Amino acid sequence: MPTYAQLNSSLQSQCGGQLRTFDKTATTTVTAYIRVYGTDNTFGAVMASQNGPTSSSGFNHRFEYVNANNTLYANYLDSGIATGSRIYSQDVIDSINNTLNRTVTLIEGRITNRSISALLCHNSCHSSCHTSRGRR
Repeated sequence: MPTYAQLNSSLQSQCGGQLRTFDKTATTTVTAYIRVYGTDNTFGAVMASQNGPTSSSGFNHRFEYVNANNTLYANYLDSGIATGSRIYSQDVIDSINNTLNRTVTLIEGRITNRSISALLCHNSCHSSCHTSRGRR
């Protein structure tokens, strides 16, 4: 019959191994539109604004726990599980609940807020600014 220490060690290696599989990349694409204003050549009136050229950029945000240590789950096995003792279903349920809550908490701790900076450069500005320097 395995001891509590052996079962706890097994739980740690099983849960730690699963936590190390958490590796997710979220991609966000930002598209910015330039508002175009102009004048009507016939009447000299200002035309209504319309969407002009666009610029898009993609940003990747990686969330992972590939280096998680097994000891993150030390003693998450219910204390009612002991060598020579009767193990009740509630002890097993409590162990599962404890490790699942621990896993969710650890993963939530890896997901953080991120910010994105997007600078839009209009095509006419880009070519006029960079052409004189030999860039296109």
